[in-house]
Amino acid sequence: MDKLVSVIITAYNIEQYIEKCLDSVLNQTYTNLEIMVVDDASTDKTRQICDEYVGKDSRVKVIHLSKNEGAANARNLAIENTNGEYLTFIDGDDWVNDNYVEEFLDLAEKNNAEAVIGPYYRFSDKEGMFYFYDAGYPTGELTLDDYFRARTLKQVAWYATAGGKLYHRRLFEQKLYGADYFPSDVIMGEDQLITHRLCLRANRVWYDQNACYCWRIRENSVTQVSMTVKKANDYLEGEMQYLVDLMMIGRLDETAIRAFQNNIALVKNELAAQGLQNSGVYHKICQVLSLGKRGE
Repeated sequence: MDKLVSVIITAYNIEQYIEKCLDSVLNQTYTNLEIMVVDDASTDKTRQICDEYVGKDSRVKVIHLSKNEGAANARNLAIENTNGEYLTFIDGDDWVNDNYVEEFLDLAEKNNAEAVIGPYYRFSDKEGMFYFYDAGYPTGELTLDDYFRARTLKQVAWYATAGGKLYHRRLFEQKLYGADYFPSDVIMGEDQLITHRLCLRANRVWYDQNACYCWRIRENSVTQVSMTVKKANDYLEGEMQYLVDLMMIGRLDETAIRAFQNNIALVKNELAAQGLQNSGVYHKICQVLSLGKRGE
């Protein structure tokens, strides 16, 4: 295989972690890579470290942003400035196994699949421990029924998040969310708004039961910090848009509605724990949940 693969890495103030991420990509058994790092206006040594890697390997390119605008904006910029026939996304504090690209690309090419998805394993910074999960499905074609069942029930994160997947560039020929590929005005769950849309565009989705992507859990990462009004609004918008998308393709059912109710109820509880019961989004969630109680 000689297909160029664009590896897109987003980085913001992760000087302790970015080297491990970049080393894991440079050590890939598949070498025809274009490695695009978008430094989202870091204020620590992330910028310097990224520039050092440009000098180490000609495959590494870096875009430095002057203003911090979030992972979605960084990914959008990278998509427009890369040339690979395939794309994969990695968060700069995560890392991948040495065979990650080769294994996913081999499955894509051999099975005429435009999207390849694989499970994660996790590393907890706080505990210094790895966590592994049941893969859920064997290696093989992932039907849309199976994908949406797992995505709706949120059995595991990898069905909805951007990392740990390989996509054919054809899937990005048209924007996925308004004027963006990833919704740049969203800070929480921006990838959950479009991952299922990419799978819908793909002629075939293939699943790899081998966990090749490590998701690092940090206490100060975006997904781990306390709930805010902005995060809650973004999360609610994402959950509601997902329901609309399911309705438009004829896949909205009672299971999806119940999952939606359970998910936003959790957000409501987190807002209450932060003393944000007077926020507009808290009242909005309460109103939406009350609709589900009609007729009970």
